[in-house]
Amino acid sequence: MLLAAAGLALLNLWRWWPTDMRQDGAASPATSAQVTPDELRVSGLVSDEMLRAAPRRDLFAPGGAPEPAAFVPIEPAPAPPEPQVDAEARAMERARRRLGEYRLEGTLERRGERQAFLAHNGEVYCVGGGERLADGIVVDAVGPSHVVLRDTRNAIVHTLSLGSAPGGNADGTR
Repeated sequence: MLLAAAGLALLNLWRWWPTDMRQDGAASPATSAQVTPDELRVSGLVSDEMLRAAPRRDLFAPGGAPEPAAFVPIEPAPAPPEPQVDAEARAMERARRRLGEYRLEGTLERRGERQAFLAHNGEVYCVGGGERLADGIVVDAVGPSHVVLRDTRNAIVHTLSLGSAPGGNADGTR
């Protein structure tokens, strides 16, 4: 086995040895200096007439490329008109905001009636169901963990839950 490997190595060495160093003068594979471009041409794919008929283009010649189109600035579209909000919608939004300013601090049951402690602008109110607060706000119902407030002018109802931040319910809704 070693003898066969040594024989193959010698044959490979003899095959790639330069011809000027060989004694038998056998031709070695061609180098790039010996090959001409005409020898590399593939015949039959493109005829000489087709090559002559093709337009000559020099990509690097000046004036060969067309002039770019002139820059035309695009004007932004006009802003859409602001939605028309009527006075009634503004009043309802103010009432929602006013109801959202209250915060439920706690509830208790006194003499069979449930009462709630509501905080508003640094003051705490102890109210029961049906009582009237400032600016037309009425306490509709008091539960063990919630209070229902109603604005009498706009008929907007807002529920406050224990642990809710001012302006929203415990679940994050208004």
